[in-house]
Amino acid sequence: MMAVMQTTLTPAHLRRRSIFISVVVVAILSFGCNRYRSDIAYDYPVQYTWRDAVSAQEFSIFQGVSWDPMIADGFGETLSDQSIIEGHSVLDLFSGPGIIAVTCAREGATKVLSFDEQKVTVACAIYNVADHDQDFVVTVKQFDAKAAAFPTADHFDVILATLIHDLDSPDSSPTASLLGERIAVVLKCANENLEISGRVFVVCENETVAATFNETCRSQGHTTTPVTKESQRAPVLELKLQTASASSS
Repeated sequence: MMAVMQTTLTPAHLRRRSIFISVVVVAILSFGCNRYRSDIAYDYPVQYTWRDAVSAQEFSIFQGVSWDPMIADGFGETLSDQSIIEGHSVLDLFSGPGIIAVTCAREGATKVLSFDEQKVTVACAIYNVADHDQDFVVTVKQFDAKAAAFPTADHFDVILATLIHDLDSPDSSPTASLLGERIAVVLKCANENLEISGRVFVVCENETVAATFNETCRSQGHTTTPVTKESQRAPVLELKLQTASASSS
């Protein structure tokens, strides 16, 4: 019969075990609390902080980031009521400071890939996503709207796009070239990066931008449907693409 060896822990053994456990706990806590990351820019001045009325969460807006708080005001409620985010992958175009991307992550998105053109805006979005502990869901990248090919070939269940007027235009005209380029990117991604049963939502800075988007869509045979909630101050449109069968009939 095999003998069972029993070991009695002496005070010295207990002290060594206690020290080992303490070191492990401190290491874990230190790693978890370390907010510094090499991919986050900490040297941009914060112009102001914006509090989301629905979630009561604050976001930092870096100096140089073009962003109208009206765009995000109530947009989370619009997405939640439409039940379009939970369990789905999201492509977030012209993401701004990352507010919409964080909202999607909180609404249960499985993956959010956000793109913006400006370096400072991308840095701001990465900062806010990390600050709200959503970087395990959200990835933010910079891209060139003028590039012939979009920087991802992945397909998504939902495409969200934010359209603002051309801030570089002397008269801030929403029909300026920059807005046209952004609309072209939205339509290109809708055709190439959307799952067959996917949906496209566009939030516009104002009614004039929405009218420009509507006109462009109609000229290409597409349709749009307003889905703006009462709490959403900026117009939200759902894009319905013209299918190949519809265009041939």
